[in-house]
Amino acid sequence: MVLYARAIPLAFVDQGIADFIYVLNAAIWIVPDWHIEKAFKNGEA
Repeated sequence: MVLYARAIPLAFVDQGIADFIYVLNAAIWIVPDWHIEKAFKNGEA
């Protein structure tokens, strides 16, 4: 949410920076967290 909150006002200044922040946020969600992956492998989840 913090990244989105920063990207919205930046879109009025420079759309490229805002686009980069949106893509960065999507990448953070797509890349799996190693803690979660470890829990699945151990059968804890």
